[in-house]
Amino acid sequence: MESSENFLKESGIRPTSTRVLIWEKINEVPFAFSLTDIEDLIPDIDRSTIFRTLVVFEEHHLLHSIADGSGAQKYCVAKSEEEQHVHITCNICHHTYCCKSLLVPKVEVPEGFQVIETSYVIKGICGECSKKISKYGYDGRQ
Repeated sequence: MESSENFLKESGIRPTSTRVLIWEKINEVPFAFSLTDIEDLIPDIDRSTIFRTLVVFEEHHLLHSIADGSGAQKYCVAKSEEEQHVHITCNICHHTYCCKSLLVPKVEVPEGFQVIETSYVIKGICGECSKKISKYGYDGRQ
Protein backbone atom coordinates (compact mmCIF):
# COMPACT_ATOMS: atom_id res chain seq x y z
CA MET A 1 0.00 0.00 0.00
CA GLU A 2 2.89 2.34 0.74
CA SER A 3 4.10 2.34 -2.87
CA SER A 4 0.57 3.02 -4.14
CA GLU A 5 0.26 5.93 -1.72
CA ASN A 6 3.57 7.36 -2.88
CA PHE A 7 2.68 6.85 -6.55
CA LEU A 8 -0.62 8.70 -6.19
CA LYS A 9 1.05 11.49 -4.23
CA GLU A 10 3.79 11.83 -6.87
CA SER A 11 1.04 11.96 -9.51
CA GLY A 12 -0.55 14.94 -7.76
CA ILE A 13 -3.42 12.99 -6.18
CA ARG A 14 -4.20 13.03 -2.46
CA PRO A 15 -3.84 9.34 -1.51
CA THR A 16 -6.93 8.65 0.60
CA SER A 17 -7.47 5.05 1.70
CA THR A 18 -10.34 4.74 -0.80
CA ARG A 19 -8.25 6.04 -3.71
CA VAL A 20 -5.38 3.72 -2.79
CA LEU A 21 -7.74 0.73 -2.63
CA ILE A 22 -9.33 1.59 -6.00
CA TRP A 23 -5.90 2.15 -7.59
CA GLU A 24 -4.66 -1.22 -6.36
CA LYS A 25 -7.80 -3.06 -7.53
CA ILE A 26 -7.80 -1.55 -11.02
CA ASN A 27 -4.15 -2.53 -11.44
CA GLU A 28 -5.16 -6.17 -10.91
CA VAL A 29 -7.65 -6.15 -13.81
CA PRO A 30 -6.03 -7.56 -16.99
CA PHE A 31 -8.43 -5.84 -19.41
CA ALA A 32 -10.20 -2.51 -19.81
CA PHE A 33 -12.78 -2.15 -17.07
CA SER A 34 -16.06 -0.34 -16.57
CA LEU A 35 -17.42 1.38 -13.49
CA THR A 36 -19.59 -1.69 -12.90
CA ASP A 37 -16.54 -3.98 -13.01
CA ILE A 38 -14.93 -1.97 -10.21
CA GLU A 39 -18.19 -1.90 -8.24
CA ASP A 40 -18.21 -5.70 -8.40
CA LEU A 41 -14.60 -5.85 -7.17
CA ILE A 42 -15.17 -3.39 -4.31
CA PRO A 43 -18.83 -3.65 -3.28
CA ASP A 44 -18.24 -1.70 -0.04
CA ILE A 45 -17.51 1.54 -1.91
CA ASP A 46 -20.46 3.37 -3.44
CA ARG A 47 -20.74 3.92 -7.19
CA SER A 48 -20.41 7.71 -7.08
CA THR A 49 -17.16 7.54 -5.08
CA ILE A 50 -15.69 5.02 -7.54
CA PHE A 51 -16.78 7.17 -10.49
CA ARG A 52 -15.30 10.36 -9.03
CA THR A 53 -12.05 8.52 -8.31
CA LEU A 54 -11.84 7.20 -11.89
CA VAL A 55 -12.39 10.76 -13.16
CA VAL A 56 -9.56 12.04 -10.93
CA PHE A 57 -7.26 9.26 -12.16
CA GLU A 58 -8.14 10.05 -15.78
CA GLU A 59 -7.60 13.81 -15.27
CA HIS A 60 -4.12 13.00 -13.93
CA HIS A 61 -3.42 10.72 -16.94
CA LEU A 62 -3.24 7.54 -14.85
CA LEU A 63 -6.14 6.09 -16.87
CA HIS A 64 -7.34 6.48 -20.40
CA SER A 65 -10.92 5.92 -21.47
CA ILE A 66 -12.10 3.72 -24.29
CA ALA A 67 -15.39 3.86 -26.19
CA ASP A 68 -15.57 0.26 -27.39
CA GLY A 69 -19.18 0.33 -28.57
CA SER A 70 -20.47 -1.62 -25.57
CA GLY A 71 -22.43 1.35 -24.24
CA ALA A 72 -20.34 1.43 -21.06
CA GLN A 73 -17.34 3.71 -20.69
CA LYS A 74 -14.24 1.57 -20.22
CA TYR A 75 -10.94 2.55 -18.66
CA CYS A 76 -7.44 1.17 -18.82
CA VAL A 77 -4.38 1.98 -16.72
CA ALA A 78 -2.09 4.27 -18.72
CA LYS A 79 1.46 3.06 -18.25
CA SER A 80 2.86 6.22 -19.82
CA GLU A 81 1.81 8.98 -22.17
CA GLU A 82 2.65 6.84 -25.19
CA GLU A 83 1.25 7.36 -28.66
CA GLN A 84 -2.37 6.34 -29.13
CA HIS A 85 -2.73 2.59 -29.48
CA VAL A 86 -5.34 0.17 -30.79
CA HIS A 87 -7.90 -1.53 -28.55
CA ILE A 88 -9.24 -5.02 -29.23
CA THR A 89 -12.73 -6.06 -28.06
CA CYS A 90 -14.00 -9.64 -27.90
CA ASN A 91 -17.55 -10.09 -29.23
CA ILE A 92 -18.10 -13.03 -26.87
CA CYS A 93 -16.77 -12.07 -23.41
CA HIS A 94 -16.92 -8.31 -24.19
CA HIS A 95 -13.51 -7.65 -22.65
CA THR A 96 -11.49 -4.89 -24.24
CA TYR A 97 -7.70 -5.04 -24.22
CA CYS A 98 -5.07 -2.39 -24.91
CA CYS A 99 -2.76 -3.45 -27.70
CA LYS A 100 0.12 -1.08 -27.06
CA SER A 101 2.23 -2.72 -29.79
CA LEU A 102 -0.27 -1.54 -32.46
CA LEU A 103 -0.32 2.22 -32.87
CA VAL A 104 -3.30 4.02 -34.35
CA PRO A 105 -2.41 4.69 -38.01
CA LYS A 106 -1.93 8.28 -39.10
CA VAL A 107 -4.92 9.53 -41.06
CA GLU A 108 -4.92 12.65 -43.21
CA VAL A 109 -7.86 14.85 -42.28
CA PRO A 110 -9.25 17.80 -44.24
CA GLU A 111 -7.30 21.03 -44.01
CA GLY A 112 -8.36 23.11 -41.02
CA PHE A 113 -9.71 20.14 -39.06
CA GLN A 114 -8.04 19.67 -35.69
CA VAL A 115 -7.97 16.12 -34.30
CA ILE A 116 -8.54 16.04 -30.55
CA GLU A 117 -8.72 12.31 -29.99
CA THR A 118 -8.84 9.11 -31.98
CA SER A 119 -10.58 5.86 -31.15
CA TYR A 120 -9.49 2.71 -32.90
CA VAL A 121 -11.19 -0.51 -31.79
CA ILE A 122 -10.84 -3.87 -33.50
CA LYS A 123 -13.64 -6.34 -32.77
CA GLY A 124 -13.33 -10.08 -32.97
CA ILE A 125 -12.96 -13.11 -30.75
CA CYS A 126 -10.20 -13.39 -28.14
CA GLY A 127 -8.03 -16.48 -27.86
CA GLU A 128 -9.78 -17.81 -24.75
CA CYS A 129 -13.25 -17.50 -26.28
CA SER A 130 -12.00 -19.00 -29.57
CA LYS A 131 -10.91 -22.11 -27.69
CA LYS A 132 -14.28 -22.39 -25.94
CA ILE A 133 -16.45 -21.97 -29.04
CA SER A 134 -14.43 -23.48 -31.87
CA LYS A 135 -16.55 -26.61 -31.95
CA TYR A 136 -19.77 -24.57 -32.37
CA GLY A 137 -18.73 -22.67 -35.51
CA TYR A 138 -19.55 -19.19 -34.17
CA ASP A 139 -19.62 -16.70 -37.06
CA GLY A 140 -18.82 -13.54 -35.02
CA ARG A 141 -22.26 -11.95 -35.12
CA GLN A 142 -24.16 -11.11 -31.96
